[in-house]
Amino acid sequence: MKNWTYNQIKLLREQYGKLPVVALCLLIGKSAPAVRIKAHRMGLKSNLKHKIELPVNTIINFNARGMPRTKISRLVGCSYSGVRYALKNHYIGRDRE
Repeated sequence: MKNWTYNQIKLLREQYGKLPVVALCLLIGKSAPAVRIKAHRMGLKSNLKHKIELPVNTIINFNARGMPRTKISRLVGCSYSGVRYALKNHYIGRDRE
């Protein structure tokens, strides 16, 4: 487990609540849980929604064109499991048993 540098803490303090946690992870170089835990320990508050709305139609269209789910997840900015969940639970055109 690596320690947080001064610059990482400064960036977290300045940007937490202004940028989504996903964006902060990329800037700081830490995982999302690490960023959330550190922010909580520092007493930082965020009014941003942590849950994101998936662009379901875009995911379905990319999937219909044969694009791999890992690539779809990178393009729409969500996790692989988020893409899998959207395709499994929100695909309107499929038959449900």
